Amino acid sequence: MRLADRVFAPHYAAPIAHVVTARGPLYADKQCSDILSECLIGERFDVLEIVGDVCWGINCVDGAVGYIYRSQLGAAAKCPLIVTALQTAVRAKPATGAAALDTLPMGTRLPAADASGWIPLGKGFVSAEDAAPCPVSKSGDFVAIVEALLGVPFVPGGRSGAGVSHDGLIFLSLMMAGIVAPRFADLQAESLGDEAQGSERRGDLLFFDGHAAIALDSDHAIHCDPVRGAVVREPIAGLSGPDRFGPVTARRRVTA
Repeated sequence: MRLADRVFAPHYAAPIAHVVTARGPLYADKQCSDILSECLIGERFDVLEIVGDVCWGINCVDGAVGYIYRSQLGAAAKCPLIVTALQTAVRAKPATGAAALDTLPMGTRLPAADASGWIPLGKGFVSAEDAAPCPVSKSGDFVAIVEALLGVPFVPGGRSGAGVSHDGLIFLSLMMAGIVAPRFADLQAESLGDEAQGSERRGDLLFFDGHAAIALDSDHAIHCDPVRGAVVREPIAGLSGPDRFGPVTARRRVTA
């Protein structure tokens, strides 16, 4: 019933809370062919309908509504911490030198740490030094997080340290700076901050037709380039050329 004012359906089921246990895409269709966003370990996912091997519902972190494989969900659990490092290791033992069993990207939700400063997770352990309480406290300069994501690969629908889309980069960097933001570029361009006036400033959000970037200053910006396949820094003038993304259609200024 949480979606009654957003999505038409002949009836609405009461949501059943689950937690994501395996990172993967959130799809726009039940055939799981059109990637919409991403679901990360530890995030709450409210299931509204089960269709074979997939569930339809809402990701409670980014608000995206779509389909996820049932195998990616488990029983609801509290995950009060979030990974703040670009990547953190899941180690076989609660020790820095222990073998790494896996890695988890920035944005992953984790259970509470024990008294030793380690977070038990399945058969492994994550250092609490790579995590912070969630939601994250406001830090002011979200562009510093954007800069830390330089080189992260382009992933359709991505919004984690393992890969991002153009609007996923904006969503992740703002979330990690403690700023609430819409998940998708159209709503980001409409509602984030205020309409920017004058020349570009550090942190201005630049929106194009089907793309977005974050200004570093009046001349340069960072964005996730699907052609180069990564988060990159380049001149703003180059982004708005006719053979790239075209003119800027909206510019928003976000303050912490």
